[in-house]
Amino acid sequence: MSVVDLLKGYGPFKTMSEEELEKVGRFANVRSYGKDETVFTHDSTGSHIYVLVEGRIRLWMPASSGEFSLVIGHIQRGELFGLSPLIGSKRYTTTARCAVPGEILAIEASPLQTLLEENAELGFHFLRGVSEAYFARYIESLKRFQSILDHIVD
Repeated sequence: MSVVDLLKGYGPFKTMSEEELEKVGRFANVRSYGKDETVFTHDSTGSHIYVLVEGRIRLWMPASSGEFSLVIGHIQRGELFGLSPLIGSKRYTTTARCAVPGEILAIEASPLQTLLEENAELGFHFLRGVSEAYFARYIESLKRFQSILDHIVD
């Protein structure tokens, strides 16, 4: 399956035209990962955003060497992650590690930003989709933390 065909079905990419998807396809590629393989680490320089094509990803925080880390989220098929470089952060805020073997679509953030800046309507719809993904992850994290607190208090 081509990168363009993969993108058509995922989140904010659904709002893109065939021509725009082909442009994204020029700076995107599919990568295979094994179980427990790291996609990126907390505080590393961010240059790509990712779409999970197959498998499952765990997001760990803070996940710096020698520190206590906690799984704060799971990424399922079709979800975007590693979005920090797209929204102005130079570093990833979590560590992303494969829970099972899988495939990930890696998209260079800089040319994607340029594409979104060239078309304000496209940029608005795309970043709205990114915001929705972040908000859903935020709500899920709050629920996880509440569950942990509930067990501590009992």
